[in-house]
Amino acid sequence: MKVRIKFSKLGSLRYVGHLDFMRAVQKIIRRTSIEAAYTKGFSPHHILSFASPLGVGLESTGEYFDLELAYRDPFEMSVTDLARLNSIGLENDELPDVPSSDWILSQLNEQAPEGVRFLGIRRVEENNNKAMALVAAADYTIFFEEDAFDGRDLSTLLDEFLMRREIVVHKVSKKTESDVDIRPLIYAASVVNVDNSLFINDPSRLGPYGNGETADEQSCLAAAASLRIREEGYPAAIDLRVSAGSAANLKPETVAMALMDHAGLKYDPFACRVLRREMYMKGGKTLLDDGICF
Repeated sequence: MKVRIKFSKLGSLRYVGHLDFMRAVQKIIRRTSIEAAYTKGFSPHHILSFASPLGVGLESTGEYFDLELAYRDPFEMSVTDLARLNSIGLENDELPDVPSSDWILSQLNEQAPEGVRFLGIRRVEENNNKAMALVAAADYTIFFEEDAFDGRDLSTLLDEFLMRREIVVHKVSKKTESDVDIRPLIYAASVVNVDNSLFINDPSRLGPYGNGETADEQSCLAAAASLRIREEGYPAAIDLRVSAGSAANLKPETVAMALMDHAGLKYDPFACRVLRREMYMKGGKTLLDDGICF
């Protein structure tokens, strides 16, 4: 049975790299009573894949991973689904009944370290694309130090920035260098007012946010993270919705760098902090929206 799980990664865990964090999640699962499926072979491991690796230094309230569980799927399965189960050595009829989603989340949260909170879980089709292939957009909040823009009005700067037809940045990879226009990859942007910091996830501003019963908890986590980051010396903030995923991925740091360049200032990576709030599929749905509750 394939499930998709949503979680947050906050606080000091922003310094933990993706591979180390992935190993930590595997240890969390092993410490629970959850029956997870393993690969076959000499070195069995969890059948686990993350939606989009979170860069070092970034926090998030909207991360996802897919996990194969060794439980009998209570929903009707297609021939393709059954064949996939057989390929990893599982027979649906011989597996134990699946526990409730609340029980699975409670098991995970009991073993989770500070900074990790498992927020939601859905059953997804066995032949459904991996979460990584579904990501098309993401919401971020970028926080800046008080004097990051030398006293210039951030709202005015952002308006001027977004009015440009082209926003060309120079990208350097391991093998190539190129100039890329990132303007088509910025879908929405707005300045976050200090007075509205508790409502950083207001859906009327940047679209749908959260997933049913997890929306309140996720919003509270994001609001608390926002206030904490402000108190740590980053009072100015902008909300972004940008292209994400394998097709066209725009890093929020690239937007911050381009905005600083537009203001005629040198970009300082230590002068800003980033919170990823949510990830979306095409059409604006979150990665849990197409899943089934159980």
